[in-house]
Amino acid sequence: MNDKTIIALGALFYALSNPYTYQLVDKVVPVLDSNGPTPLGVLFHTIVFCIVLALMSKAKALNKLI
Repeated sequence: MNDKTIIALGALFYALSNPYTYQLVDKVVPVLDSNGPTPLGVLFHTIVFCIVLALMSKAKALNKLI
């Protein structure tokens, strides 16, 4: 894995795990409670991260960075 790949994965992780994203998703699927993200919310965002990562891999987007 090279530096560009690490940066791309870090950016994807940030986009899917920042509080604003949780607030947007919470309008559709309850992923927040009064203490922050729920375990189900974290699981949901993890699954979305894996799906996007798999799609990027199949589209060879990550392979171009490697």
